[in-house]
Amino acid sequence: MDLSWLERVRANDKCCTKLRLSNKRISASMATELAEAMKTNGTVTSIELTDNQIGDDGCSKLASVIPLSSSLQALEVANNQIAGPGAAALAKALQESESLEELDLSRNEIGVQGIQSLADALPKISCLVKLELAETNLGDDGLAVLVRGLQQNRSVTWLGLRGNHIGPNGALALSNEILLGHPHHQLSPSSSNTIKSLNLRQNQLGDQGVLCLMNALKSNHTISELDLTCNQVGPLGAQAIAEVLTLPNTSLKLLFLGENQLGDDGMETISMALKENTSVTYLDLQTNNISFIGAEALDETFRLNRTLTHVILDGNDPGVVPPPEPLQRNRVLRHHGQSLLEHGPGLFVQVVEHPKSGACHLEWTEEFWKGTRLDEPIEWELIHRVLQVLRHATGNIQTPSNGNLPPWPLPTGKLLDCCKQQPSALVDLIDRSTNEKGSNLLHVAISAQSPLALDLCKFLVSDLGANIDRVKDAQGRSAREIGILHSGSERIQEWARCVGYFLHRYQVEGGSLQSATPVYRTEKGMAHFARDAWKSRSDPMAEVMLFFVVDPDQFTNEMSCRLKINPEIIPSGVDIPDKAQRFSDDFVVPLIRFHD
Repeated sequence: MDLSWLERVRANDKCCTKLRLSNKRISASMATELAEAMKTNGTVTSIELTDNQIGDDGCSKLASVIPLSSSLQALEVANNQIAGPGAAALAKALQESESLEELDLSRNEIGVQGIQSLADALPKISCLVKLELAETNLGDDGLAVLVRGLQQNRSVTWLGLRGNHIGPNGALALSNEILLGHPHHQLSPSSSNTIKSLNLRQNQLGDQGVLCLMNALKSNHTISELDLTCNQVGPLGAQAIAEVLTLPNTSLKLLFLGENQLGDDGMETISMALKENTSVTYLDLQTNNISFIGAEALDETFRLNRTLTHVILDGNDPGVVPPPEPLQRNRVLRHHGQSLLEHGPGLFVQVVEHPKSGACHLEWTEEFWKGTRLDEPIEWELIHRVLQVLRHATGNIQTPSNGNLPPWPLPTGKLLDCCKQQPSALVDLIDRSTNEKGSNLLHVAISAQSPLALDLCKFLVSDLGANIDRVKDAQGRSAREIGILHSGSERIQEWARCVGYFLHRYQVEGGSLQSATPVYRTEKGMAHFARDAWKSRSDPMAEVMLFFVVDPDQFTNEMSCRLKINPEIIPSGVDIPDKAQRFSDDFVVPLIRFHD
């Protein structure tokens, strides 16, 4: 066995800060030698001893040096045959430590003695932040003992309880003692509400246990990460989760719900809640028996939600995937540090108070100028003319009588409502304000290189209604053509290709579906000619006909009639292979793909 690491610890090697000794057949005697070396070491900050055989004796020796070390911050002794005596030694050492912030005791049968020792020590521990107790066979009774100690702890913010046979009774104890802070649902001066991350993966909470947790989270505004993976959560549990997600002050940001039984009903319930939620950025829904029906409920959610950046849907029906564009949009907004949902026009327009009169007026923000990248002073006139329209639309902004500035950013809805009440001003903003080059604000923004330029384009088109196709610049180019052919930003090019199109893909001939006249209409549905924006114009498959079937039964019959294979195995939006067609395209127009 290579023992060079031990010599480096003894020598106080400054480059030896993290000991990675997992699965190295470290015995109790070797752990004792490591403990001796650590007594004089001031450089090691982390010791990883997972999957070894140090036992209670080796654990006790290591525990004895924890109070002596001012550098050791993390200790991992998972799966080391540690029982009650070893856990008790660690609990005692933690009370005296001033540096150890992370302890991993997972996959050790620490028993009643170990659990009780930790519970007794926790009120006196002041530096421990992360406590991992996965697969320690706590059960409901052991958890009830542990949480009584955690209830009086002020330092632990991360708690790992994966695979501990925890059921509804354990969830109730956890909710009362930690999340609410008192068994009678009343916060006491000694109660703890410091837990920010809670891992309950692979337990047996069920809907009843989740209901207990969610009732507590309605009053708890500390938990930001919650893992409920593999807990037999069904539609009733989903309803309880949705109620928390709709609360304006919920703190949840990372939510793991994979490997449960949410189904389409649970998916629809959570999707509805996410339309109002502005906190969750990461959502794991993998392996939940979600079909196209449940996934369809997510479509509108993705259009409205400006916070979600990651949604995991693996392990459900084939083809059930989140659309990448809305999530990428949200990642960009999050990267900028403020989203259009929260700040609206405030990303580009700000209120400035006059130093003498105290009156307030609107000005473009630094982010706006970065977004347009105007290089020629002649274009400034265009920008200020547009700003005048915004000033007119929002009305005169006056300082309140109490001397305080009005709340800003102005709510997006208020600004847009004002603009919509001034149609002539809005038309001027969108179409008529041009510089000497014949370019309006959208033409200028869509040709810029800054990442903020795309946000400004989305603000003008999606929020204010600027027309990306109709208005041409002096060279006869629409804003869409400028974005696709002349923008140096791949993200602007991708957005320009699809924005305003049906399903972000199809350019309906004659305008939008609402304004275009169908090629023909029958009792079964209606048809429109369209161009597939995902295909190049030279591609023979770019020109398509869209046929809309309203009756679900008719849709199923149409699919079964046209295809030789089971339509249910073909994902929505995927091109159907020629061999799956029942009829030759010499006689019947082929079905290229379907969108359900």
